[in-house]
Amino acid sequence: MSRSKTNSVMLSIFKKSLPLIGVAIFVYLAYTTGIDKIFSTFLKFSPLSLIVVSLISLIVVNIYALQWQYILRKQKIKINFLQTLKIFLIGCFYGSISPGYLAQHIRVIYLKKVTKEPYGKLFAGSIIIAVINIIAICIMSILGSLLIIERYPSVFYTVVLSLTIFAATLFYFIKKERGEKIFYLLIKFLVPKKIKGRFRDFIYTLYDDFPNTRDFIAPLLFGFLILMVMYTQFYILAISLGIKIPFLVFIFLLPIANVTALLPITPAGLGTREAVLILLLSLYDIPAELSIALSLTGYLLSDFLYGIYGLIVLSIETLKKSQHIRSDPL
Repeated sequence: MSRSKTNSVMLSIFKKSLPLIGVAIFVYLAYTTGIDKIFSTFLKFSPLSLIVVSLISLIVVNIYALQWQYILRKQKIKINFLQTLKIFLIGCFYGSISPGYLAQHIRVIYLKKVTKEPYGKLFAGSIIIAVINIIAICIMSILGSLLIIERYPSVFYTVVLSLTIFAATLFYFIKKERGEKIFYLLIKFLVPKKIKGRFRDFIYTLYDDFPNTRDFIAPLLFGFLILMVMYTQFYILAISLGIKIPFLVFIFLLPIANVTALLPITPAGLGTREAVLILLLSLYDIPAELSIALSLTGYLLSDFLYGIYGLIVLSIETLKKSQHIRSDPL
């Protein structure tokens, strides 16, 4: 076997094994904490809190869809809200089972079927929303890190660095001339000759009707609203477990754990999110089993639940297609 082929195989194995890192962390945390303790903690959630949090999730997905549709309209892409919501939920399904939620962008394929717009243009909108939401999380994480800066100063600097990187990346690629230079350079050296043409076509349409900088303000505000509502869900669950932390302190600490969930080393942040949350809540003498139960239940009633909604939508649409029912694509 040639060296290049060996390197390719090793790289493939490395990529496939990355998601196992978070799983391994979670298994370790569960074992050291005590599975029996974690299980008994799950039983402490009141049924009312679980119902309320589940209902709030319906509000959150609608706000997400409104945020995305706002950008789509700025891109002059015609699509009604119901279609946007359905496609968003399908993306949630793929994102909820992928490392770093990266597979959420599969939604672009379904958006293409409805709008007939070029992939580059559609992908740009999807990436813009994802980056804006990451920036919103980083900003809230900075505020949270100030609360623990005396104990963990490195958290503040790490989050500030992350925000700087994401914000700088977004604003660098806003400018078509700058972005295209980088993309074409990558195509020249990294993309096989046979498919260079397809990638050039993709990049050519990436900046079609690209939003202005001021168009990012409303989606960013949507992002903050989404996070506030989501962390309120977690707070309701925390109260149900008897966790006593001031509301504002809680909702600004939680984004720090969510930032780590974006790392592509675990499916949907499993393991890394729990590890950070255990560390943060231990500052308030919250035992590890409560942190793990809170993290898992919060995930199940938010991102995982969105994924279930998406799976239902995808199943219905697939069934319609298989039965040759004449209706809107989505």
